[in-house]
Amino acid sequence: MAAIEIIIDLAKEAGRLLLQGADWLYGHFMDLPLFEKGILVSFIPAFFAVTLPIARHRLFDIYFYINNPLGVYMIAIVMIMGATHFFPGLPSFAGRVLVNIYYLFWVFYIHLGGGIAQTDYSLTAGYFVNIAVPLLFIALSVFSHLENR
Repeated sequence: MAAIEIIIDLAKEAGRLLLQGADWLYGHFMDLPLFEKGILVSFIPAFFAVTLPIARHRLFDIYFYINNPLGVYMIAIVMIMGATHFFPGLPSFAGRVLVNIYYLFWVFYIHLGGGIAQTDYSLTAGYFVNIAVPLLFIALSVFSHLENR
């Protein structure tokens, strides 16, 4: 019986710590400026930019979807956008914008250079999400920088 009580006490303590951490995160989020909140909320469409297919091609009356070859870089951009939140200033702002412009360059290049697939393909909504998310990150970074100046 003593072992069950210890397990119950450990579970209660873990739950208390989890709730305390969630309360701290919520308080930290609510203390952020508006555009920094926007950047953090933009992580949701960034998740879809990584997971949605960017093109599809037809083979024997079946559509095959092509995953985003740049998805891992979008994950890195999300981490950079989150980390630079803790280091406000011009270098952080410049890093945010340059990383997103670089990603956009490669998104356009991979399509225009024919690097998505060796067959005929059609673009899907995931490709356009991969364009919209960096543009959103750039706009929110500019507004956040102007707000903090």
